[in-house]
Amino acid sequence: MKIRLLFYFVLLFLSVNIVADDLKLTNEEKYGSALEHYKNKNFQESYGLLSQIYITELSDARLNFILGRSAYEIGNYDMALAAFDRVSMLEPQNIRNMLEKGRTYHKLNMTRESEILFKKVLANPNLPQNIRVNVELYLSKISKSEDSSFTYVNLDLDFLYDSNLNYGSLDSEYNVNVGKLPSESEKSDMGYQAFLNLTNLYNLDKNSNFSIKNRIDFYSKNYLTLNEYNILYFSYRPSILYRTSNATSELAFTLIA
Repeated sequence: MKIRLLFYFVLLFLSVNIVADDLKLTNEEKYGSALEHYKNKNFQESYGLLSQIYITELSDARLNFILGRSAYEIGNYDMALAAFDRVSMLEPQNIRNMLEKGRTYHKLNMTRESEILFKKVLANPNLPQNIRVNVELYLSKISKSEDSSFTYVNLDLDFLYDSNLNYGSLDSEYNVNVGKLPSESEKSDMGYQAFLNLTNLYNLDKNSNFSIKNRIDFYSKNYLTLNEYNILYFSYRPSILYRTSNATSELAFTLIA
């Protein structure tokens, strides 16, 4: 009995000392320690440290994002959402934060909010292809309860003015190995460009990891007078997607006209 009491006393003493050491650390030291734990995927430890200091660092987008990611990984989705909300106020166009916030909405069964945010992410024409595929699969998963097929459309229309669309030279001639040749003067014109993307995902089965994806891209650039510089592009990209808990694979081919 005495040995057991002594063992409990030692454990209590060690716990008190560890807590006391944490309290002695400055916020900067706790932040640095939390980053190390986060990089090593020790999310419980990074969450514990950041939850002690975030209230004084509400304007630090990176700190709050890491707090949100740590909270998400340990299943504290309410805390994660609150952290991602703060990042949204500081950096409204932060794509990574939108993605994590959408995933958190999904975990909280906030289907409508998750769908709206994921569609906003997909509207970004510069979104990397691997991230686009993952978001599309999330949206497809959201729609599974209603339909096995999911379709979305992106349309961008811009008016433009190009002061040197033929890449003309300011000089009247240029030097080559055989001598001098006359150069073409600059040409300018106004016009418009349009980009249309249509994507459909079809889930083979609710319990299957396979999906069929069809994507159509259309791009057109038209000038008002210099029609010889117009551009017209069309592509069709069918593919098969396979997703596991750790990765997504895509087998595709593209037809271009």
